[in-house]
Amino acid sequence: MKRHLLALACGLALAAPIAAQQTPDDSTAVHQVRPGDTLWDLARQYLENPYLWPEIYQLNRDVIANPNWIYPTERIRIPGQAAQPGPEAEVRDATLVPRTVFFPAAEVEPGDRVEAMEMARRTAVTVGDFYRAGQLVRDGEISPIGQLAEVVSPTVVPLETPRAIQLYDRVFMKLSTTNRVIEGDRLQLIRRERAVGEYGRIHISSGLATVVSIQGEIATVVIDAMHSDVRPGDWAVPVTSFPLALGVEPQPADGLAGRIVAFESPHAVHAVEDVAFVDLGRESGVKEGDEFVAVLPSAPASWGTRPEIPIARLQVVRVSRLTAAVRVVEMEHPALVPGLPVRLVARMP
Repeated sequence: MKRHLLALACGLALAAPIAAQQTPDDSTAVHQVRPGDTLWDLARQYLENPYLWPEIYQLNRDVIANPNWIYPTERIRIPGQAAQPGPEAEVRDATLVPRTVFFPAAEVEPGDRVEAMEMARRTAVTVGDFYRAGQLVRDGEISPIGQLAEVVSPTVVPLETPRAIQLYDRVFMKLSTTNRVIEGDRLQLIRRERAVGEYGRIHISSGLATVVSIQGEIATVVIDAMHSDVRPGDWAVPVTSFPLALGVEPQPADGLAGRIVAFESPHAVHAVEDVAFVDLGRESGVKEGDEFVAVLPSAPASWGTRPEIPIARLQVVRVSRLTAAVRVVEMEHPALVPGLPVRLVARMP
C-alpha cells in the first residue's frame, strides 16, 4: 500500500510542472497584433531589445507558424511581462485615462482594470506605427544615401522574373556616397509615390534595414522589417530616432485647426488604421502623439443649422516640417475624405 501511495505522490509531483506549463497564466501580458507589427517591433517595445524577438516567438509557437509573419487575428503573450492584478492596478478615477469625444468618461467604471505593465510601458505611439508611417514632404526635404539594387540570391535555376525581396534577405544597395554609412547603421527604406499639390510628394515606408558590409560604392543590407513590399529602386535614408518616452500621454488641448490633404493609400471608404496627412506639421507645433478629431462642419439645413459632427479620431504618428501623418484610431462615421477639417483635442507635453 505504501508503495502505491509513493508512486502516486511521485506521479503527481512530476505532473505538476507539466500542468503548470500547459496552463496559460491569466496574468501574462498579451499583445493584440496590429497591421504592420513584427516580432522585432514587439521585442523593442516590451523587452527594450529588438534582438530578443526569438523569446517572444518561443513562447508563442502555438500561435505563430512563421516568425517572419504575424497577423492581426493573433494575440501574443509577452515573456517576463506579467500583469499585476489587484487593487493597485484598478482605475478608480476616469481622469487617470486620457479621453476624447469618442471615449466618454462614463465608459470607465469602478473596478475596470488596466494592467500595470501597460500603464508603465505604454507610449502614445508605438515604435512600429512611427516607422511604418509615410511622409508628405517637398522635394529636397529627403536626401537618400543609397538605393536598393538587387537581392542577394544567386541561382542556376532559370527564373522568369527576379525573386521578390523578403524579410531578412540580404540586398545590394548602391551608395550615393561612400562616407555616410558604416557597418551596423540602420536605414529606413522609402518609395516615392504620388504628388499632392503644394505639399510635395508622398513617400511611403517600405521597411527597415541594417548595413552589414560595405565594398566601395556598394553596401549589403539585411531587411529586418517590412511595412509593404520592398523593391529594387527604393531609397534608403538614416533611421530617425524614435521621439517618444514611455508613459507620456497627450493632455486635453484645443486651438489648432487644419484639414486632411491626402491619404497614404487612397480608397473609396477609409477605415480604422488608415494613414492620412494633415496640413499641420513641426512648424505648427505638432508632435508625435498629438490627437485630432476630423469633423463635418456645421451647415444650414431646411430645419435649422445642423451641428458639427465628429467623424474620426486621428493620432499623429510622424511629423514632417509642414505636414503630419495621422493614423485613424477611431471612426464614428464612414465620411473621411480629403479636405475634411481637423481640430486638435489632445497635445503631448
